[in-house]
Amino acid sequence: MNSQKMLLVVYSEFLETLVRDRLEQARVTAFSELPRLLGRGEAGPAEDTRIWPGHNCAIFAVLPETEVERVVQAFRDLVAEQQGGRTHGVPLRAFVLPCEQLI
Repeated sequence: MNSQKMLLVVYSEFLETLVRDRLEQARVTAFSELPRLLGRGEAGPAEDTRIWPGHNCAIFAVLPETEVERVVQAFRDLVAEQQGGRTHGVPLRAFVLPCEQLI
């Protein structure tokens, strides 16, 4: 049986179209979305209020372990492209977790 990993990508809402484009380019056809996440992180608060406008989003995708690096590289490339003249980092993080389907 092939080993699987769960890729979790958390990103600021303004990157949504770019993130979806990268998933399509990387041929990731099955994923789940969390369209509105509130919280705080390295990029600061994302509370969707007047004081701290905006929110984050997340996408989960279960991938064969052999495909993870290729898909993650697509997001590394996106971050590099978006970095441009920014003085702060691009608000996108990717995590890989062990994944075992139970049902």
